Amino acid sequence: MAPLKITGCALAAATLVAAFATYHSVVFAQDVRDSATDRVMDTALQTGDFHQAAIALERLAKSGNAEAQYQLASFYRAGRGVPQDDALAFKWMKASAEQEHARAQFNLGSMYLTGRGVPRDIAMARLWLGRAAARGYGEAARMLQNLPVQQSANVKDSAAAGLQAEAASEARSSKSRKGVVKALVAQDGRPLILEAAIRGQDDAIRQLIATGADIEARDEDGNTPLALAASVGQLSVVDTLLSAKAEINARNHFGATPLMLASEKGRERVVDRLLEKRADLTAKTKSGDMALTFALRECKASVIKTLINHGADGNIMFEDGKTPLMIAAAACGKDLVQSLSAKSRQVDVTDKQGRTALWFAANSGNAGAISALLLAASDQNLADQEGETPLLVALENGHAEAAQILLDHGANLDRPTIDSCGGSRP
Repeated sequence: MAPLKITGCALAAATLVAAFATYHSVVFAQDVRDSATDRVMDTALQTGDFHQAAIALERLAKSGNAEAQYQLASFYRAGRGVPQDDALAFKWMKASAEQEHARAQFNLGSMYLTGRGVPRDIAMARLWLGRAAARGYGEAARMLQNLPVQQSANVKDSAAAGLQAEAASEARSSKSRKGVVKALVAQDGRPLILEAAIRGQDDAIRQLIATGADIEARDEDGNTPLALAASVGQLSVVDTLLSAKAEINARNHFGATPLMLASEKGRERVVDRLLEKRADLTAKTKSGDMALTFALRECKASVIKTLINHGADGNIMFEDGKTPLMIAAAACGKDLVQSLSAKSRQVDVTDKQGRTALWFAANSGNAGAISALLLAASDQNLADQEGETPLLVALENGHAEAAQILLDHGANLDRPTIDSCGGSRP
């Protein structure tokens, strides 16, 4: 059943997201750009959908694409679009490095140096940093100059002990504060305070701060220690950093704040703490996403409740015309949709294409959401600007269960008539 086309009335143009020039200049500075991976990353940066980007990257990575392998490793390391997994980050970083990808070689050396995803091994760190330096990667050459002269091949120290020992050793042995700060910040290209924040190492964090480490240090994506700790749910580290006056609303290269990252990952306790400390609940990324949007897309019910309890507007209309209820209806469970619909001022409000929350639920075949919305008296015969009712779109997408629920509740099989300006007439 082909959708009915509308003519005669122009639709509003979609909002364009600003180009990320820094992505191209930084990510591809040391390696030849790959067009396929480039397209995937551009789409992710514009839409904020890193889950779909990760799926596309994995397909390219498995085909042997070195740039895709590097980017996928970075996704796993940061937990962007996929669950954070240091072991998989190491696997894909190594695959890319073995294909002479200089940035991957540098990062692989860093992972060996800090024991991230692999047992700590200075000798292997030196080897991979050397290979990156030989390909002209300047930061790798600088790191090599700071590596210890000797390191036993049998060292099995844990990452936590390693970070704390290095911080304490630098603090004791350095003769000047300036020297300590330089060593702590530049140890592996990723300041030690970032690694300590991810791992929840309070003692190391305190030692690093005491010796002058920069609490606003950034990783390659622009994340501060607070952002990283918030993303992985390290509440005690969040408290430590906030006590040290870390910037609570610091944005990364994508415009995301610590509150947004914690919301996306469902870190309810961290979200609550950040809001207690007056994190900006209304901050937006360059694509218009807010903390509530991040939580909605991942269906983090407890975080959504926390955000709304702290003042997030459950009836807000985002830049694309969608409401929180529409986003939840597309993918989230019945309980969350029921909760949002109970708070909604108008269950059948439409986006810029005339689509209701029930339309989105039917489009994705979300039977639980459909049931919740019907209980909230949503009108299932409202059509979008192309004449598609929830029932029609469910049938066209092959969602039999969703269609049956709608039919059981009296949905009309007739297609509405479209007037000259795209409105529908039953």
